[in-house]
Amino acid sequence: MHLRRIAQERANLQNDPLPTCSARLINDEDPYHWAATISGPPASPYANQNFELRVLLPDNYPHNAPKIFLTTPIFHPNVSSTGEVKMGDLEPDQWCPALTIRTLLISVQALLSDANLADGCIVNEEAASLYLRDIEEFKRKVRE
Repeated sequence: MHLRRIAQERANLQNDPLPTCSARLINDEDPYHWAATISGPPASPYANQNFELRVLLPDNYPHNAPKIFLTTPIFHPNVSSTGEVKMGDLEPDQWCPALTIRTLLISVQALLSDANLADGCIVNEEAASLYLRDIEEFKRKVRE
């Protein structure tokens, strides 16, 4: 069942691509490791930038959430120093099998416009503190 779901998602992304996001298998022999790209949202400090991601699907996807890592360096409250993206949709208690790689990429892109400062979602304290204390300085640091 899970391999059929992954193949369906792959076909959907190829047949109906998103203008600001893309995803593909890194290796056709391994359906669990994907490379993706998202564009920074226009009204965000990440505008006019493209970000590379890795999506790692668990063996029992879609019953369990994937892990998403930004491989492009980024200064953001919800992205760890190793690039791991922390957002509610990926938490075990909030994960819904109806979510897809497509919807997750859109969610990561939205996170770039509006950081999630809820308890448990902050993985970069410096970025979160600056975001709360001085948004203009935060935006300047992002553009560095």
